[in-house]
Amino acid sequence: MKGIPPLAKLFLLIFVVGTGFALYSGWQELQRSKRIEDEVSRLQREAQQVRDENLAISERIDFFSTTTSEERVAKEKLGMKYKDEQVLSVELDPTVVSGGDFAQLETVTDKERPNYRRWLAYFNIIR
Repeated sequence: MKGIPPLAKLFLLIFVVGTGFALYSGWQELQRSKRIEDEVSRLQREAQQVRDENLAISERIDFFSTTTSEERVAKEKLGMKYKDEQVLSVELDPTVVSGGDFAQLETVTDKERPNYRRWLAYFNIIR
């Protein structure tokens, strides 16, 4: 470097430092860009989850706004009925309902059972 003029050395030094600074800035910008892309993809996944939840909620709203569901809720939860409708209440045998061992229960023939118990057995409510 003895034959290079001092002004050229200064320009060379400025060029090397400037190139280093440009490379460093480029690297920082590349990392920032990667972080932004990751954040965008995370937010897109989150937005899709919200869209799916909204779709499920709107389907439930559509279902619950039908008269069928309104009737079911009114009957089951509020105990309501139509004026001309009759409601039948059936009480189950506590030994069967409490989860007793079915193998230990006596087997009763259909002719010995009352009619309502036969219907309950028919619909698999009791055995």
